[in-house]
Order: sequence, then structure tokens, then C-alpha cells
Amino acid sequence: MPKSNGKWIAAGIVLVAVALAITFVFMAGNKKSDTEVTGLIRQAPPEGVKPKPDNAFDEQGRLRGRASGSLGEDSMVPWGFVSDVSDYLLDHYYPAGTRQNPTGKAVFTLGYKQLNMRYGLEMSYFGHDSEDVRGARQQIFEYIFRPGMLTALHTLYAETFVQDLALKAGQAEREFVLPDGSYAARPLNEGEVKECLGMVAGFLREGARVLSVMASNERVLSMLPEYEQASQRVNTAYAEFNTQRESDGQDQVKAGDAIKKAIQSREALRQAVVGAVRRDAGRLSMPDDAIFYLVQWGSRRVTDGEGRTQSLSVAGKLLNDVASRLLSVATNGTGLGTA
Repeated sequence: MPKSNGKWIAAGIVLVAVALAITFVFMAGNKKSDTEVTGLIRQAPPEGVKPKPDNAFDEQGRLRGRASGSLGEDSMVPWGFVSDVSDYLLDHYYPAGTRQNPTGKAVFTLGYKQLNMRYGLEMSYFGHDSEDVRGARQQIFEYIFRPGMLTALHTLYAETFVQDLALKAGQAEREFVLPDGSYAARPLNEGEVKECLGMVAGFLREGARVLSVMASNERVLSMLPEYEQASQRVNTAYAEFNTQRESDGQDQVKAGDAIKKAIQSREALRQAVVGAVRRDAGRLSMPDDAIFYLVQWGSRRVTDGEGRTQSLSVAGKLLNDVASRLLSVATNGTGLGTA
């Protein structure tokens, strides 16, 4: 069942490009740090995070289906974090006719902003050594968001993540509406598990498309500084309006008109950004505000250093690959944890 800002988007949206792609373990052949965990033993969950039964591990805490010595677990982004991502994705799937979704159509309720708020604000999932959230975000982001690192992490964890999500979905329960109006919990059936995996895949694939457009269409990202300037003009217009409160009516009218024009200019740029993404990405079901949220993040990332546009491109491709793997399991039924 479900568990229960703009300025600090970076660490959370790494989840869009990275966590959702489940590309989080270092295996690029570089020298390992003294604190890096190697071997197959599962790390303990972060302090304050309640451990969950994890079907990807056997009774000894070792990953199923892996040859001994084949997996190194990263000290910065441990398996426990990746496993929590699969839990969080699963928690937002509701079949039709359930207590949370009594309609006749299944829903997947997770958005990218929610994802950011969960992982971008809670740093205990990661193995950073910073004492403040800002420093932790910077450390984690710089560690992960490089083309080579993304590719290496994806190679190591993508398939295990897909298997983990499929197994958990097969054992997940939801409360379904009975004919008399009461509710009864039961595990998801095979059709619902496949539906869940397909909806998660669609969520990932749409994120991948937006990332890819950001990497390939320079105009999309170049419009963001223009948008920020337009937003500042709106703030300036409001400030001017407030200073005119004690003046005559004509000055107030002019100040009000200035606000209106500034807002129209800002929103026109916003719609231009979203429209450009939709044209290049093809059909997207996500709302405009979700698209713009991702693009704002991408704009900040490509100004933070060289190679970041390439990282957006690589992240989009890897995210799409994970979506394809999930769709393959959903189509073929291999690896489902249903009885």
C-alpha cells in the first residue's frame, strides 16, 4: 500500500535518469575505495528505514540467480536503495476495483515530482559522508551522473531490479471490492502483475523520451534561461504593483497590465518548451507540468559541467532499456512471482 523544492531538484531527479533506470552500482574497473562493499552480501537498510522481505535475496541475504563473486555492491548507492525504488514503484499501482481505485481502469499514481520528494529529501538511503543535505546531493550527483558510470551501473543492476520488481508484484496484495460493497485483500493475479509491470515500463519510457529530447534538441534547454528571465519580470511587475497601491488608479491599472503581460510572456515560453518536447518525443501521456519539471532539472544539470548533455542522452537510453526489459517480462511471463 502507499507509503506515507523546486530549487533542490538534482538528487531527486537523478532518480528519473538513474534510480528509475536502476543504474546505481560502480563496476567500471577503477580502483575501489576502501569503503566499497564487494561480494554478494546484502547491506543493512539505512537507519530509520524499515527493512522489507526481499525476494531478490535468499535466506542468507545473497542475491538469487547470481554466481558467487559476480556482484559488487556500491558504498554510495547500495542495493537497499534500489530495492526501495522497486517497492515505491509497486506501491503506486492499483488495479481496477480496489479500495484505492474503485474505477474500472487500473492506475499508476506515481509522478516524477513525488519521486524527487521521496529520494531528493531523504539522504539516508545513500552512502555519502556529508553532514548536510546540500552537500550530500552534490556528492551523490557528481558520483553518479557521468556517461561511463551510468552505463556501468546499468549493466550491473538493471536485470536484478526487473526480477525484483516482478517477484514483489507477484506477492503484493490489494484490497478488492466485493459484490456486497465490502473489501477483501488478495494477491495480484498474473494478469494484474503483467499490467503493473507494463504501467511501470510506460512511466519509465516516457521519462526516457523527455531526457532524450533534452539531450538532442538544444533549443529546448536554451529556452529555460529565457523562462527564468521571464519569471523574474513577473516578480518585478508584482513588486511594482505593490509600490503603486497608494498611488492613483491609473498607475495601478498600468502596473496590473504589466503583471498580466509578464505572466503571458512567461507562460508562452513554458508552453513553447513543453510543445517542443512533445513534438520531438512523440505521444506522451504525462501532463505538461511533469514535462516542464524534468526540463527545468535538465537545464540546471547541463550548466553544471562538461559531458552532462551526453549524460542525459545515456540516461534516456538506459531508462528505455529497463522499460523494455519490464515489458518483456510482462509479455512472456517469465520471472513472475505469482502462485
